[in-house]
Amino acid sequence: MKKIAIIGFGASSIISLYNLLKQAKSSEFSIDVFAKDDSCGYAYETNNCNHLLNVRAINISGVLDDDYDFLNYLKSNNYNFGEQDFVERRIFKEYLKDLRLRSFDIASYKNISLSLFYRNIEEISYQDNKFFIGDIKQGYDFVFLCISAKFRDNNFFNIDISKYILKPQIHIKGAGLTAFDAIISLQDLNYAGTIFLHSRSKRIPQPHNARISNSLNPIISISDAQLPLSKLFKKFVSGCRNSDNWQERFDSIRPITNDIWNQFTLEKKKRFMRHLFRIYNIHRHRSPLSVYNKIVNVLQNNRVVITNEIIKDHDFIDCTGFDFNYKDQLIDRLIANNIVKKNDLEMGVDSSKENFFIIGALNSGTLLETTAINEIKCQVRYFLKKLFS
Repeated sequence: MKKIAIIGFGASSIISLYNLLKQAKSSEFSIDVFAKDDSCGYAYETNNCNHLLNVRAINISGVLDDDYDFLNYLKSNNYNFGEQDFVERRIFKEYLKDLRLRSFDIASYKNISLSLFYRNIEEISYQDNKFFIGDIKQGYDFVFLCISAKFRDNNFFNIDISKYILKPQIHIKGAGLTAFDAIISLQDLNYAGTIFLHSRSKRIPQPHNARISNSLNPIISISDAQLPLSKLFKKFVSGCRNSDNWQERFDSIRPITNDIWNQFTLEKKKRFMRHLFRIYNIHRHRSPLSVYNKIVNVLQNNRVVITNEIIKDHDFIDCTGFDFNYKDQLIDRLIANNIVKKNDLEMGVDSSKENFFIIGALNSGTLLETTAINEIKCQVRYFLKKLFS
């Protein structure tokens, strides 16, 4: 019987565990999950009903080959949402917890040993083709590393935003979707001052279109990755502009985005990150229309001001995403033990061992798209194929 360890118990590990168990045969594996706490991940720990998913309900199922699992969960729990709706993130958290419970049910039915341990893992070593976790003497044949990259200490997800309420001005670094969350949170606390969004481009995410199609042919191909970056970008932009719905054309490449990225040379990846990544993200990440309208309203009323000036207030709220320069003891030990290595862009890590699988944000740089639920499912599908081969 093969032994599997899963590190973390957020969205990526829940999706890994559930789909692993769905495919496993009776008594095929013994699985241990190690989690620091019950959190389902930064984005889903909000209890604010105005914090919505930025993906439609039909596109965020956690189950491979079943796009309707989340919708079925909503229906069975008497939530009135349709396929094209944007659901509260706190409800998606409950869905993830339901997948956890269903995982234990499947394990029990299939006579698969599944144990959950609450502990902070700081050491994983490798010896004689086995992985050893902390002081546990028994080795593991496979490890799924499903921990998130870290945010800065003053990031929106790490702070108590209510402590800013008495400030006459609040400065936020970044103007993306996390900044939208921060503004909505401050509005809900009846903040009466002025919020300044500091952004180089002074642009905000656009709203999702009312209609969406998942069946369009990509406007660029994997072979186009061989083009000079400037020509590739022009072809992509032209394909979007020559359409009555640029968002559908933009999203047509989502199934092959990482395939295109993996065809890039290291120098081309670096140039993309320097010159195109910000503009790509502005158009790639969009907001539900209801949220967008709230942001536009406070902008028009000058309660929120967008500026490209450098922040002078040191007590600002960071909404710029992951801190790829963070220090993490587990990652440092994995590198020291030659289990993982920093990837070429030094944003995330790559596995150095065939049976050590990395899921989620730590793939940043190795993959361009890595944290959305559909991208997590693609990673899980790939590793499960290796696991069961």
